[in-house]
Amino acid sequence: MKKKWKEVVTLKFTGERFDDLSLDLLVLQELINYQNLIIKTAKELWFQRNPGRIRLPKNFEEALVLKFNCIEEGSSEIPLLAIIPDEQEITESNTLVEEPIKIITETAERINAKKPLPEELPKNIIPDIVALGKTMHKNECLYFSNSKGKFIRFSENERDRLSEYIEKRYEDFVTIKGSVKKADFSKNNYEFDLFTDDKLRITVLFDDDKDEIVTEALKKRETIELEVTGKAEFNPDGSIDRIIKVDDMKFIEDDEIQFDPNEKPIWETMLELSKEIPEDELKNFPKDASDNLDKYLYGN
Repeated sequence: MKKKWKEVVTLKFTGERFDDLSLDLLVLQELINYQNLIIKTAKELWFQRNPGRIRLPKNFEEALVLKFNCIEEGSSEIPLLAIIPDEQEITESNTLVEEPIKIITETAERINAKKPLPEELPKNIIPDIVALGKTMHKNECLYFSNSKGKFIRFSENERDRLSEYIEKRYEDFVTIKGSVKKADFSKNNYEFDLFTDDKLRITVLFDDDKDEIVTEALKKRETIELEVTGKAEFNPDGSIDRIIKVDDMKFIEDDEIQFDPNEKPIWETMLELSKEIPEDELKNFPKDASDNLDKYLYGN
């Protein structure tokens, strides 16, 4: 079935190079960077809202593909089109690509207006936004269209202003697991240290209504890990300093197998692999293999 596409945003390039409605091939890197930024933002948003999930839904990235088929007047305006997802392919959002586009554009608007960044903006993608437009020459500029059709400027000045946020501490949501090896239940000072598999020690602040689960995790620290979801403070280099608000905690046994409902069933994988086996080889496959598996595997 033929895919349906709709226009979701327009990027405009201004400057002498673009006056003749053409696009320098070197500038195509900007379109690639924008596409990668949308994919990364969408992934971050999804994992924030689905803590504990390991894999993305089926056909997630396919629903984020952008393309263009023309260059319009007004320097060089590039309308970008996105697939209208088939509900049977991805059911968690039918406007998957539009939310990250909206957040990126709103970030540019707020930087122009010298306002705080959007609360829903994943802070770890700020460096990727700053990288947009870096192939542009002096006196050239990149613009994003917003939902009202207005173009939002994103020039070197806006990039420099946004890059200041990279040098500051920031807050964002995380899900992290580790062993509880130290806890403090002093009055008005509920906190514990979470030691992760990569040997990081992260201080976690929590409310007194969660003291029982923390105590249990401390007692059984050799056999269980604690998974914590909440808001964390990050250092300018992107490392976690501490978790300042806990939304959820749960135990994870060492030998617990994490079930991922989006993972492909084993029989589907086996069917796909079997299609790669030449038909002549399949004819040699023993008909009694299921009854005499040990014989064919080990010779007994």
